[in-house]
Amino acid sequence: QLGLEGIISKKLSGLYRPGDRRDWTKSKCRPRQEFVICGYTPPKSSLPAFSSLVLGTYENGKLVSRGKVGTGFSEKARGDYLAMFKPLKTSKAHFEIEEEVMWLKPKLVAEVEFAEITRDGSVRQASFIAMREDKDPDQVHMDAVQKASVDGKGSKVSGITISSPDRMVFPADGVTKLEVAKYYERVGELMLPFVANRPLAILRAPGGITSELFFQKSFTTHLPEHVHQTQLPDGDQVFHVKDVSGLVSLAQFGAIEVHPWGAPLRNVEKPDFLTWDLDPDDSVPWIEVLGAAVLLRDFLAERGLQTVVKTSGGKGLHILLHLKPKHDWTVMKPFAKAVASAVAAFNPRRFTVTSTKSKRKGKIYIDWMRNGRGATCVAPWGLRARQGAGISMPLNWDQLPNLAKSGFNIHEPAETPEEWSEMAPHFIPASLLKSLGIVT
Repeated sequence: QLGLEGIISKKLSGLYRPGDRRDWTKSKCRPRQEFVICGYTPPKSSLPAFSSLVLGTYENGKLVSRGKVGTGFSEKARGDYLAMFKPLKTSKAHFEIEEEVMWLKPKLVAEVEFAEITRDGSVRQASFIAMREDKDPDQVHMDAVQKASVDGKGSKVSGITISSPDRMVFPADGVTKLEVAKYYERVGELMLPFVANRPLAILRAPGGITSELFFQKSFTTHLPEHVHQTQLPDGDQVFHVKDVSGLVSLAQFGAIEVHPWGAPLRNVEKPDFLTWDLDPDDSVPWIEVLGAAVLLRDFLAERGLQTVVKTSGGKGLHILLHLKPKHDWTVMKPFAKAVASAVAAFNPRRFTVTSTKSKRKGKIYIDWMRNGRGATCVAPWGLRARQGAGISMPLNWDQLPNLAKSGFNIHEPAETPEEWSEMAPHFIPASLLKSLGIVT
């Protein structure tokens, strides 16, 4: 927890002699965790039986890759385990991995020690400890691994001192303030293209998500480290970050959710992103929410506009359109509404564009109102201040059919989907604006 490498010990009667430490013992402090054995890789060179075990954990009901472990086995143990694996072989791959794997039914659990968890959620420098026959594979989830430097005042993450690092932010999920800060450090580089140098709002939970929450768009007194505040021409005060340290600093300030504007700071009047939020009533089947996302995607694609999709981190989906910043909000907000209305017209019994709660019963609300000056939406990879520690996860469109309603949480591996990395800005043609009644 202190981020120390280990303990050096000697016999109580032993003397301290500089340079002569043959009778000293170094004991490394390394985290341990149970993992589901998902398969194994074929043996290489002189290794008998198998090369390494392929590990995973269950997150939101699905197996997530956690890397491999190839050390810690005796030659006899490798042979014994290979015999144990034989009746568990399956042709079903549990997740994608870039090498040959002999997949196993997820029935066995291994205890593994390791140095750390990498940004993609895999173990580094892992060593096998033992099989855990007392553990149910379905109950194996990723524990948070705390690794930070300590300066006497608190733990440091990306150079930011985290006060009260052990404070529970998500009590039901066992997620602390330090883990929130470490999460934003881990995904920060992925988030920056969508949050850096644009006005932000944050949802703060200084006492955890079960206490009072604060939605904040500016700072009147204390400005956190690496956070910058600017006055817009109309007098509005807005803040922004430039780097990962800024995101971590917001987490230190109690921020859980990070909400960017749809326009960059250099040109706040002209959006470069539009977002449609599909917010279903609790009674709407999840399959229909997925279908609504595809319907909206296809409506825009037929007009030459390619979108990307992400989970909301709650019960819905967000569809984003990247724009060349040509038109201002007075054009783009009505455009967002017109698109939502056109899609809703395909099935008025299932869709609505009205925010009134009483008119949303049994329907999917296509929320277009996040597309206005000063309006915000939770950032890609952003945490949500809700039980479960969910995140707004970017996806490729072909992932949608298999997407579970439970979505993703803070323990998920972080990566940029191909469609997001290849996203290009679009120009909205005047002919489309005219056809939707936005301009004459």
